[in-house]
Amino acid sequence: MNKFAMLFGFMYGDGWIDIHKHGGFSGDKESLQIAKNDLIELFGDIGKAKIRTQKMISPKYKIIGTTSQFAVNSNVSKAFIEAGMPIGKKVEQEWLIPNWIMNGSQDVQQSFLSGLYAAEGFTPITKCEDRSFKPLGLLLTKRLILRNNFEQMMNQLGNIISNVGINYSVARRLTHTCSDNIEIRFNFKNSLQNIYNTTQLLDIRYCVKKHRSFSFVSSYLFEVLNYGSSIINTNNPIYKLTEQQIQYLSEQSGISINRINQYLNGEFSKQSSRRIPYTEFVSNLLFIK
Repeated sequence: MNKFAMLFGFMYGDGWIDIHKHGGFSGDKESLQIAKNDLIELFGDIGKAKIRTQKMISPKYKIIGTTSQFAVNSNVSKAFIEAGMPIGKKVEQEWLIPNWIMNGSQDVQQSFLSGLYAAEGFTPITKCEDRSFKPLGLLLTKRLILRNNFEQMMNQLGNIISNVGINYSVARRLTHTCSDNIEIRFNFKNSLQNIYNTTQLLDIRYCVKKHRSFSFVSSYLFEVLNYGSSIINTNNPIYKLTEQQIQYLSEQSGISINRINQYLNGEFSKQSSRRIPYTEFVSNLLFIK
């Protein structure tokens, strides 16, 4: 992966260059430490870059919680500006993905998309009613008055997604906060193969939560696509559970703790005896990992 391209995508989604040309990144503390380490590897001196955590309350956007962030020095900020990072509020200005990305190698485009997905992409989750996956994808927003430019940028992003090897569709929606906005959502094709391909293609290290979810889903789908959805490979580490996870799994699936332990320990000699219905067992793992 091209770390600068990945950081560039991450900064566009979850970072900033303010009007004074000072830059930085926001997110959760654990993920930011990974981004910070990559910046140090690339630039050496990035400034103090102390990760600070503070409460975040925005009634307008219905946000209550905490966020972490760190600032980088002027040399790092200058490098991102020279590479084409917009200055100021990204949602309020015209911008196109720079040529060095659009004309770059697949590795450059894949890295940029990985960083952007870490910031703006959807975490793999299942639907409550049938435990099938909700579509993966990206959601980006711009002021409605900039719609024409935004459509151009989204066409660029769509080309990158296709070049990387991910199938998708596009949906648009008008919204209003303090101004009229347009949201464009890339819904990745919701086939198991496309979901698996996405988890293999994107390195979303700058969001630890999504990265862990991607790793589990990737391991699980490998089993499904290669061995069938109702066969448990007891040698796969994703099935190594704590007592608390086994208790939760039993409550969710209705399968006794003793039977779950028998399955997980491979105590049945016949393959057919180790089959557990998909909706009653394997999919429940997504809720405890």
